[in-house]
Amino acid sequence: MVPIGAFAGGSGSLARLTEEEGRHFRVALRGAAGETVYVFDGEGTEWKGSVASVEPAGVAVRLGEQLADRVEPLLTTAVLQAVSRDESFEQAIEAMIPLGVTRIVPLVVERSAVPKPPDAKRLERWRRIAREAAKLSWRRVVPCIDDPLTIPALEERLACIAGESGPAAGGAEAAEVVSLLLDTRAGPGSLSRLLEGPAPRRVLIAVGPEGGFAPAEAERLAGAGFVSVSLGPRILRTRQAGAIALALVLGRWGDLG
Repeated sequence: MVPIGAFAGGSGSLARLTEEEGRHFRVALRGAAGETVYVFDGEGTEWKGSVASVEPAGVAVRLGEQLADRVEPLLTTAVLQAVSRDESFEQAIEAMIPLGVTRIVPLVVERSAVPKPPDAKRLERWRRIAREAAKLSWRRVVPCIDDPLTIPALEERLACIAGESGPAAGGAEAAEVVSLLLDTRAGPGSLSRLLEGPAPRRVLIAVGPEGGFAPAEAERLAGAGFVSVSLGPRILRTRQAGAIALALVLGRWGDLG
């Protein structure tokens, strides 16, 4: 991964890896000059190149060819994932990013079972996990991990979140946003029936903690336009539910499958 703007010189120019990536290439991978590599800036641009130099001060890559094939999904998605135990939340991030999620919004809710809201150090760890997951799945855009929100704060920012989730897919007849609330109490087949409709421009998916959203929270989300849907007759862990819902949505309305 390279810093934003590193590709400005175009083919034949040198792009330097970020300090963290350069150290990883030099120490962990024992990389050497002359190797063919693929580098991206996290905002959608990727180049094929060759390593020009490997030094303690940094790793430089000679840019060759910009890749033009489509990797990122056209349908933009934001998963509003309730904060839970660190391990579960991190596993949820790792599972959703290879599938193509655009944005993850951590929600601090009544049943989050965390002693205090995530601090800046924890948030940076989540964003680092997001970068690693994006690299491992050969994505070109690193999904955004928002600052944590409560349900009232989410209501205030909902229109902004839906609009910022990425470039809209779909034609003029497509719905602007479909908002889904994962709820085990929703009727069987509810998500399947909803997915039979035309693809919207954007999809929001709200995933509760273990035990689900508290009734008052679910009511507020419903009032904000979220439609309750079920993933089936079996109970899923919070770290699994968002990824499964995302796979079903992108399988029907996106580019999975």
